[in-house]
Amino acid sequence: MHDHATPAHQPDTEPAYDFVVPPAIHFGPGRIAELGRIAATLGDAAWIVASRRGLSAGGGLERLV
Repeated sequence: MHDHATPAHQPDTEPAYDFVVPPAIHFGPGRIAELGRIAATLGDAAWIVASRRGLSAGGGLERLV
């Protein structure tokens, strides 16, 4: 049985990754109206996380895409 926390085992098994914190999180009712302006500052692609209920209310999903 091997102890997976041993220093000899850890370096070879830990994946390499970058953790990047977003510069800003825009949250709250009505913020979809600002999305175009905000997205334009982020480059060619952005990852947008929203609840289905939040996007469905008032046609938000249709305005987004």
